[in-house]
Amino acid sequence: MKVLFALICIFLFNSDIVHAATGCVSQNSGYLYFNLRSTQQKPGVPNYTWRNNADRNLTPSSSYCLTNRRANNTCFIVNDTGSSTGSFDGYLVDYGPLPCPIDDYIPFLILPIGLIGFCYMQNRSFYCKNPA
Repeated sequence: MKVLFALICIFLFNSDIVHAATGCVSQNSGYLYFNLRSTQQKPGVPNYTWRNNADRNLTPSSSYCLTNRRANNTCFIVNDTGSSTGSFDGYLVDYGPLPCPIDDYIPFLILPIGLIGFCYMQNRSFYCKNPA
């Protein structure tokens, strides 16, 4: 029982799928860019870079749950492909896996966790009884 509880805790606290990441959505195309640039081409806002299609998602709303963090022009996308398309402004978003509302799963988590707690309390009271 303790091993199962430990495994559940490790999974919940170390799972990458429950953490939201930050990206930049282009105001022009609506593409989501992932790679935060270490050098600033446009100071004052986070700069994201892209070299190929692996650095961006062309259909972010069907792949991720997007939550706007700020208004337009809050990030800058730098084109490092060598083409003449240039760089452009975007807006910051938090993105995570679909389906979006992780809170919808809470009722399904309460039942198993309550059952584990109930079984633990039942076993504990059984072991703590003094034989007469």
